[in-house]
Amino acid sequence: MLCVVFYDSVVAGWREESDTRPADTLKTRPITQGDVDNMSLDDLAVLFNTKEDIEFILDDMTDSINQIWIIISAINIIAMQLGFTLLEVGSIHPKNKANILIKNLLDTFIGALAFYALGFAFSNGGVGGLVGGGKFFGRGLTRDDALKWLFQFSFCSTSATIVSGSLAERTYIDTYIVFSFLMGSIVYPVASSWVWGGGWLQELGFVDFAGCAVVHELGGFGGFIGTIILGPRIGFCDDHQKNEELKKKRKFDDRRRKQRKAEIKAQEAARSRSVPHGSKVEALYPKRSSSETLRTNPFKRSDSPQDST
Repeated sequence: MLCVVFYDSVVAGWREESDTRPADTLKTRPITQGDVDNMSLDDLAVLFNTKEDIEFILDDMTDSINQIWIIISAINIIAMQLGFTLLEVGSIHPKNKANILIKNLLDTFIGALAFYALGFAFSNGGVGGLVGGGKFFGRGLTRDDALKWLFQFSFCSTSATIVSGSLAERTYIDTYIVFSFLMGSIVYPVASSWVWGGGWLQELGFVDFAGCAVVHELGGFGGFIGTIILGPRIGFCDDHQKNEELKKKRKFDDRRRKQRKAEIKAQEAARSRSVPHGSKVEALYPKRSSSETLRTNPFKRSDSPQDST
C-alpha cells in the first residue's frame, strides 16, 4: 500500500513537472516492497521527491489513523450504555423495566443535544478559569473539533448514566429529562473544563486518568446528592419503622385471634344451654327431622311423600 501511495501521488507528479533529477534515480521497472524496505527516508526522498513531501504524507496517514482510533474509542464508550441498562434492569422490579430503559435513552439523546448546544463550549477554552468559553451551538466546529466533541460526549453520557442507576425506580420521566439536560449542559462541562479544558485544576498540574474523577466520581456524587433529596426508600432503609409496623401487625393479629376464640366459646356455651340433656356433640350438631331439613334447604328432595307435604 505504501508503494502505491508513493508511486501514484509523488513519483507521477514529480515526473510530470520536471526531469531535473539524476538519470540514475529513475527506475524503469516497477518499485517493489523490498526496494522500499531496504531504503532509508533520505533515499526515498531522493528517489521520489523531497524529504518534506514524504514527512507530509506520513503525517497525514498518522492523523487518519488517530481519527479512526478516536471514533472507535468513542463508540466503545457509548456502547457501555447497553451494559448499564442491563445492570439496572436486572436490579429493579419487573414492573419498572420500561421506565429505566427510557431513562437510559434520554441520557443519550437529551445529553447529546445539551452537550452540543452548551456543554462543549463550557468544557473547552477554560484558560485557567472556572468555566470554558468555547464554541456554542456548534458554530465554527472543524473536523478535529467534531471528533473531540464525540469523544467528550461519550464520557458525558456515561457520567449521567451512573446517576440514573442510583436513582432507579424513584424519579419521574419529566423530572429526569430536566436532570439529563442540566447534566449535559452545565454539571459535567464545568467539571470537565477544570481538568481537561484548560481550567484551574489543569493549570495546577492535576491529572485525571481515564475519567476516574471527571466521570465516575462526578456521577457518584450526583447520585449521592439525588438520594439525599429523595430521602430513604419507604420501608426499606428505615429498620426501626419497619420493626414497629411488624409489631403492630402482630398485635392486631393476636387480638383478632383472641376475639375469634371468645366468639367460638360463646357459641358453644349457647348451644350447650339449649340442649341440657344432650351430649356436647349433639349440642354442636343437633339432629334435625326431614321437615326441618326441607325448610332449611328447600332445594333438597325428600324420599318420603309425607315429609314433602
